Amino acid sequence: MKVSTRMAVVLASLLIGLDACTHQVPVQENAPCSLLNFRIVNKSADPNLARIRDETVEIDGQSIKMGESSKIDYTFDAKNRPIETVFSTRGYSDYGGSSTLVYSPDTLTVKTTYLSGAMNEALFPLNEQGFVADVTYNADGFAIDEKNGPYRTTYTIENGNIIRKETRDTTDQSLFGVVVFEYDLSNVNLPNVAPFKGRNSRNLPIRETYKNYSQGKNNPPSITVYEYTYTFDRSGRPSRRFSKFGAGPVQYEVVEYGYTCRP
Repeated sequence: MKVSTRMAVVLASLLIGLDACTHQVPVQENAPCSLLNFRIVNKSADPNLARIRDETVEIDGQSIKMGESSKIDYTFDAKNRPIETVFSTRGYSDYGGSSTLVYSPDTLTVKTTYLSGAMNEALFPLNEQGFVADVTYNADGFAIDEKNGPYRTTYTIENGNIIRKETRDTTDQSLFGVVVFEYDLSNVNLPNVAPFKGRNSRNLPIRETYKNYSQGKNNPPSITVYEYTYTFDRSGRPSRRFSKFGAGPVQYEVVEYGYTCRP
């Protein structure tokens, strides 16, 4: 089954990273070791996202019942390139599958098989840097300009971190959305599982402010703020991220991270 470029990029952004055989694609610049596996487990209190909520989490002095909503496992080769992903969700309907990554000098091929038995294959042409070819990058390897359909997104980089993401409608240059990022400058970021889209920010994000202008230029934007705190394992790597967000009743999420280093 063929997949549109937009759908393919979205899928690959979720599942994979990238390194082409003859290109200098960034490896895991923030990895504390040569990674064999990296696991991300999302947990939610929302019954639509987590059907079974059997864990009590203490956040902001509250005891909140949570359960696994989704999980993704990345497997890397000896060069820290992702070669396989396994993903699943545990909400009102189960969804999951696995992807394998096949590298060639100028193309990445992602083959995905879903639990339903459906399969697809997506091809990603690469530029001379080894990045997805339809995105513009700066000299340091950060994505700074990309187009998706009628929308154009630009990124502002400062001291090795992405501090602003701005999306506009190219038909009239109206502002569609803005995200402002703030970081804990004392801790390095998580491993970059999608280097095919350029470098990751250097540091751990602690606050993200989303402004949505889709209601039109005559209306104020809707604003959502995400705040993050972390716990760390004995090696100083993030082991859990606690998120809170929402302008009305505050909502909470937890993300757990697991690392397996190559022997």
